[in-house]
Amino acid sequence: MVDGEVDPTVRVLGAIVDRLAELEIGVTRLRAELLGLAEFVDGVAERVEVLGVRRERPDARKLMTTLELAEELGMSQWTVRAWHHKGVGPPAYKIGYNVRYRRGEVEEWLALCRFGGEDPGVFVPHSLR
Repeated sequence: MVDGEVDPTVRVLGAIVDRLAELEIGVTRLRAELLGLAEFVDGVAERVEVLGVRRERPDARKLMTTLELAEELGMSQWTVRAWHHKGVGPPAYKIGYNVRYRRGEVEEWLALCRFGGEDPGVFVPHSLR
């Protein structure tokens, strides 16, 4: 190697360091763009909810049996059946001989029943909604 000449290994290492710095700048920009996009999506979601369109969880449309609903509520299936026959409680669907409850609607009904809300035993009948 001649004096003043840079070792090829040092030259390669310098090039690698320069490229890593460029990549780090690119990653930093990408992070900023992703953060901005996430904030934008959150803003849109808030505006959509304000407009009355609600985001539904994938399982919100899942149908539950009377027994599943009773177990989830921690009560007898006969209480849930009595509510259905009286026209009170969460909205129900009659499919053939079976009664089913949509999970999302049950959650909405439960929100109305929280302490200080309406008593599920005197809830507005489905036919009057």
